[in-house]
Amino acid sequence: MLVLAAAAPILLMLGLMLALQWSAARAGLVALALAVGVACALFGFGAASPGPGAALAYTGVAAEGGFLALTILWILWPALALHRLQQQSGAIEALRLGLASLTAKPALQALLVAWLLALFFEGAAGFGTPVALAAPMLVGLGFAPVHAVVLALLGHAAGVSFGALGTPVLAQVALTGLGALEIAWRTALLHTVLGAVLMLFFVRTLAASGHAPGRGWAALAAAGFLLPSL
Repeated sequence: MLVLAAAAPILLMLGLMLALQWSAARAGLVALALAVGVACALFGFGAASPGPGAALAYTGVAAEGGFLALTILWILWPALALHRLQQQSGAIEALRLGLASLTAKPALQALLVAWLLALFFEGAAGFGTPVALAAPMLVGLGFAPVHAVVLALLGHAAGVSFGALGTPVLAQVALTGLGALEIAWRTALLHTVLGAVLMLFFVRTLAASGHAPGRGWAALAAAGFLLPSL
């Protein structure tokens, strides 16, 4: 019951955005109001420090939330600025021509951008940067925006546990006290299976975009990810 109550603000925000087509800002404010109500009513937030103590608790949580939001925006804003620079300078067209010189097949172009390049961005930066950079590139290559976003999300998820220079693994090391190598190889095994499954969805999304690869392509691509991981 408490788990459902804790998840209610997120579910509400997703429902408002997907079903009612609300903006993220508007849906987020409604979800925030629900989150505060749930925290106070069911989890006793602020009850241990009545009066001025409760006000300080609310202020502290708001400050932490604002700091985390700015941290994410600090990563996304440069990515969006880079995309704008690419548009204004004609770099997207140069990228399209460069990829076309490597292969004329849209499926392989999507693999290079949404899988390989997105994984590089995930390992180097993380925090949504791969999607913010790879998806606009795919749009510039002729993919529909929805398919471009889905392909980029699938591609970067194949290595998300090692994103941002291994930050998730380092966080687990700090929390559990286990060695980094011990956590890393177990996580790599999970991603070995995950990568193959994600590649199947990747190919299905390519088919939905009208750029279906040939037979056997999914198995070869999955093996290409699976064997190096092993």
